[in-house]
Order: sequence, then structure tokens, then C-alpha cells
Amino acid sequence: MSAIREHIAALRPAIEEILKISGTAGASIGCIQDGEFYDAHFGFMDHEQTKTANADTLYSIGSLSKSMLALLFGSLVDDKIVSWNETVQSIIPEFRTQSKDLGNNCTVLDLLSMRSGLPTFNILWYQGNSEPLVNRSDLLSMVNGMTPSFTLRTDWRYTNWGYAIAGALAERKTGVEFHKQLQKAFFQPLGMTRTRLDPQWVEDGNAAQGFIGRNDASLIPIKTQVMDYSTIMAPGGGVCSTIKDLLVYYNAILSAIKDEIDGKRPENPIFKQIGTIFKGHTTMGQQRIETSTQYALGWVKGFLPGYPGVQSPNNGLLRNVPVIGKGTSSQVFFAHTGSVAGSLSTVILLPETRIAVVVLVNTKPACDSSDFIANMILERLLGGCGGHDFAELTREAMDKASRRYSEQNAELESSRVPNTSPKPLGEYRGRYSWKSKSFFVDVFVEDDKLKFQVMGRSDQIYCLEHYHYNTFTYLMTDDEEAERARYVQAIGAYKFVFQTNDMDRITGFEWVEMGGGPGVFQKD
Repeated sequence: MSAIREHIAALRPAIEEILKISGTAGASIGCIQDGEFYDAHFGFMDHEQTKTANADTLYSIGSLSKSMLALLFGSLVDDKIVSWNETVQSIIPEFRTQSKDLGNNCTVLDLLSMRSGLPTFNILWYQGNSEPLVNRSDLLSMVNGMTPSFTLRTDWRYTNWGYAIAGALAERKTGVEFHKQLQKAFFQPLGMTRTRLDPQWVEDGNAAQGFIGRNDASLIPIKTQVMDYSTIMAPGGGVCSTIKDLLVYYNAILSAIKDEIDGKRPENPIFKQIGTIFKGHTTMGQQRIETSTQYALGWVKGFLPGYPGVQSPNNGLLRNVPVIGKGTSSQVFFAHTGSVAGSLSTVILLPETRIAVVVLVNTKPACDSSDFIANMILERLLGGCGGHDFAELTREAMDKASRRYSEQNAELESSRVPNTSPKPLGEYRGRYSWKSKSFFVDVFVEDDKLKFQVMGRSDQIYCLEHYHYNTFTYLMTDDEEAERARYVQAIGAYKFVFQTNDMDRITGFEWVEMGGGPGVFQKD
């Protein structure tokens, strides 16, 4: 048995334990070391819980798609179709944001390195039940309504909106849909025959079916979040792929980076502009170990010993994150996490030692099981010198996640002003539109309760509870979030503050936190 097979065989009980503790239905892992490819599969891939995945099983890989779009731009730049420092507005004149500086000066490089200042604002495109809230045709009006979270190029913030705009740029420049460009540029030349972005992938007989994991590790079968090429966020999260295809893809990337490091210039390389794509462009905030972690183009760049999972939700669930590679020589890593309702994914590349680890799971549990498994495997491949108990770390993360609702509820209660009354509920009724007018909320009274409905969707109705004065909340329990395939949010995301004019009439409300700032809605 080869070394890599021995490593994974030894880790099998721990992997199965992590899946059990976290409430993750199934997982597929792939590894490259010393030129050897290896894959292994755990749990089940289907709602009936009878089938185990294999190397050709399709998963939605979420934001692992971002590296593919960045590499596509490398080809476009190399072919002189676009330049890294070309402004968005010079390609898409309709790009006119709330900030003139952003609108006039934002470049392709700013979008892909996430230093544009565009807020996260996931609330505006996804609120659960696996379906997007807005269409691709709404992209520019949505982005143009956003107030930046910071001044252009002064900070870093994770946002899918920048990659959505970048996808539109690629299409505007070439006249070819971005997913067709990806097929021609990479998937076909590399023989990635199963990798796709079409909506029919879920009908494939070997496609992993999605689950949401509750805090008690029980499973809710769901339709995996819709992210195909027709949706607004497809450029940064719409790819579906397999372990087999991804190992081919990441091996080619390892070779390209190694050639760049060694100063080699192969003829007709598949990947272009490697130096720019894998350069750290923006120092990432909120890292827990070091200040050198940066965002490249579609990649987190850092150094071992360190924690490749700085982007993972686990980063906020652990008292101390695991330091991977203790006792080993310093080396660069490139990593990324992908997350959609019904699926999580993690990839870690070590180009200097030609190691790759990719983990795909068909569940969105309360913690990031893909991150724990990937880092555990990486530590083993590096010699197992960290001494971390990843099953115990999973328990710690699940325990922290299970306290989210009670902690947020306690925080709300501590700030509540007692003995206040709202206006008659009927005065809050009406349609409230966000700046772009492409996104709206209807507030209405039903059964003597104030409720709101997002984008006229029957599956997007929530009950508002009076908090104090003209402020209402809709804090949801973890089970309520899970049953609707929603993402848990910061506390401000569950709070509406209604505003009045000089005549004390309701004129709008502030959605206190939308991911990078508040959202202001005006009553129609």
C-alpha cells in the first residue's frame, strides 16, 4: 500500500467521526502527493441514504469556482482582450455606483482581489429555500445601489458581487457566455468531462443530493442551492465538479505555480498570468494567527505553519484554531472554501511540495466539516506533527454553533428598552424598496401579527416581533434557519428599525446589518 493510501486508511475512523459529530451526510476527498492521485468516499450521497459517492460524483463546489474565473481572466489578459487595470466602467458604462471613486476607478484586479469595497450583502440575493432572490438581469442595478463598505483599495472584504460583475465583464468583452469560455479554456483541454454549470446537473444519476445539518447532527434533505449559469452569482460559485476532475485541475495548477517559481516558461500553457493570479494583493482581515495571510485572485494565500482555514466558518467557532505544519519548514499555501446550501468544499494547495487536498461534502452543517477533514489530512501528509484532535475540534465548533441563538437572544434582551409600544400595526403596512428598486419587501398584518415578505415570494415570509419603539426583530432559532436552508446571520440582520417623518408617519426602515453595512428601504 502506498504512503498516501496508508495515511487515508489510518484517518478513516476520524473522518467518519467528524461526519457523525457535525451532521454531514457524505464526503469525497482527493489528495495528491509525490505525483500520486488518491480519492476516497464516505457516508452517503443521496436522500435515501443508500449510495456512496465515487470519483465521478458531481458536487456543487461553490466558491471554489472563483479560481476558475480568475484564471479565465488570466487568459483574457494574456490574449490582450482585457487588462488587469482596465476599469469596469470602461467596459460596462452602466456601472455607476453610489461612490464615484468606486464607479470611476474600480478595475478588474480590484474585483477579483476583493478590495473594491463592495459589501457582502448576501441578504440581497439569497434568503433560503435554495433559490436566488434576484435575476442576472438585475446585477448592475443591484450593485449600483450599494454603498461601499470602505474606500477603494484600502481594505479587504469577501463579496460575491465583485465576481458576478467580473463574469459580466468577461461576457461583455468577448460576446461569449462565461461558462462557455470556461469549457473551452480549461475544462475541455484538461479533460474535465464531468465539470459543468448547467441546471440539469442535479438530474445526473451520479449527482450528490444536498442536506442541511441541524445542531443535533440530524439531517434535513434539501434541493442543493441553485447556482447554475443562469443565476446571478454563477460566475463566482456556479461550477459543479467531481473529485476526479478537480484533482486534474489542481495538479495542473500545482505544475503551473512550480514552473513560475522555477522561472520556467512552458510553450502554450493552459494557465496564463500565473504570477499575478497567485500574488497576494490584499491583506485579509480577521485572521487569527498571522498578519501575512492575503487574498490573491480566487485564493487565500498564506504560509505554514499556519491555518489555511482563515476563510472557513470554523474560524469563528473555535477558541484556538489549529496551526498546521508545526515543526516543518515554512512554505506557502493556497486555499479556499466553498459554501452553498446543501454543500461545502475546501481545497488546500502546497505548490513547493506538490501536495493538494480537496474535500467535498453534500451537507451544510452547523460547522465546516470539509475544513476540519482537509486540514486533518494535510497535517497527516506533512508528518502528523501538530497533535490536533480534529474530532474534538468539531465538537467544540458544534457546541459554539449551538449557542448562537441563545447568545443572540440574550444580546437583544440586554439592549431592549422596556415598556415601549409600537404604532398600530397597520401603519407599518406597505411595500418598501431598496435603492435599486430591484429588491423590495412587503410588510403586512396577518392574524394580528406584523409580517414581511421578500420579493413577493410565498416561501419568503417572516414574522416580526416588536422589540422597542419602532424597532422589530425576527430572530430565528437554528432549527428554523435549517428547515428553510438559510444561512445564520449577524444579529443586526434580524432587526428592522422603521423610520418616520416630521408628521410621525412611517417612511421606510433600516435593515440594520446586511453584511458590510445597513440597508435603507423607502416606503413606496
